[in-house]
Formats: sequence, structure tokens, C-alpha cells
Amino acid sequence: MPETKITVRNVSTREDAEMTFREYIEYARTVTELGDDEAEPLYGKDAPCPRQWGEWLGPEVVPERTLPFSPDDIFWHLEPDERPETLMTYLGIGGTYTPCHKDPCASQGQNLMTYAEPGASSVWFFTASHEAFKVARHFKETHQTELDWEATFLTPSEFLDFPCTVYVCEQGVGDLVLVPRRSCHQVVNLGGLNIKTSWSRMTPLSIREAVTDECPIYRRLST
Repeated sequence: MPETKITVRNVSTREDAEMTFREYIEYARTVTELGDDEAEPLYGKDAPCPRQWGEWLGPEVVPERTLPFSPDDIFWHLEPDERPETLMTYLGIGGTYTPCHKDPCASQGQNLMTYAEPGASSVWFFTASHEAFKVARHFKETHQTELDWEATFLTPSEFLDFPCTVYVCEQGVGDLVLVPRRSCHQVVNLGGLNIKTSWSRMTPLSIREAVTDECPIYRRLST
């Protein structure tokens, strides 16, 4: 696993590169321990989840209904070789982030911080599911961009101008964050290295909203 290649993104330039797990851990500790403010802000995104972590993840760790392929997860009804791989790992340090976005196809997100160095955490900004259209319109009118392009990072003061309530929480090691379907959300990493395990579920409501609300947006943006 230490030599497994992962994709890392420079969140300033939005350019992707490859590193091994070992190289990223060494980079993260060098940057945070030496206080290298000029280092590239690299975020390890969509990395494979270590097999041991996937085996450890069970009802004694998180509520059973939130587990990958739980009974109310549509993916559970697919044959094992047809199921999408959504169990991923994210590695971040202070100054890295995921821009404001919605999870694909109205899926429901689960995000568990499995490791954090002292003082490391993540701050999440959310909107309610039913406010998705209002937020998308705000992005077009105020930021001249599309929410679903996942290209815009907002400052806390910019969230004050939102046309709806924005919910904020800080995630520490051991905290499970549940992302409602169609919730517009942004994640900012603080402090030293933190590692999160993330996965998606498709519920019956997700399927309905994907067909009626999300897929028409994707078709419009792809033309």
C-alpha cells in the first residue's frame, strides 16, 4: 500500500499529478512540521481505500444503515461485479480544500475522519437538500459559474451572502459526516495531516431525484 500511486491535486492551479502514499505522507509532514508556506498545496483525492480499513468498517464503527451496500443502498441490489467502487480515501493538510459542489446523481455521502495529527481537522459548509436550485442560481448570478463544475472555492464571508441558511461543522478524528443528497457543500482542511474515508450510497430517493433533477443539469452542461 505505501507504494500505491495516488492522484494529488494542486488546489491553487487545479493541476493533477501522481505520487505514492509514502511520498504524500512525507510531503505532508515536511510541509506542516517545517511550516513551509511556499510549498504547493497538494490534496490527495479519490485515493484507493486500504483493504484493512474496508474490512474494519462495520456496524460497530458507524451506524449499519450508513455502511456501503447497506439494505437501503440501491447498489446493494447489483451483482458484486456491477457495483461501483465508491469507497475512497482523502489525504489533506491545512490549506487544501474541496470547492463547493454537490455529490453526483443525488447520492448520499458518508465521510469518516480515520486519522488526524494533533490539531488537524476539517471544516464543512452545507446547505439543505431542498435549497439546491436556489444555490445553483446564486452561483450563476453572483459568481458567473456553474455549481456543478466544482470549480469555485468560497470564503467564509462569501457564504454570508448565500440566499439560504449555511450550516457549519468541524470534523475531527472519529467524526462521521453525513452529506444529504443534493446538499451544496465545501470542505476546508486545517492544521496537519488528516485522512478521511468516504463512500456514497444511492437510496430510492436518490434515484428519483437523479432522474428528475440532476440528470437534466448534466445534459445541459454537456452540450
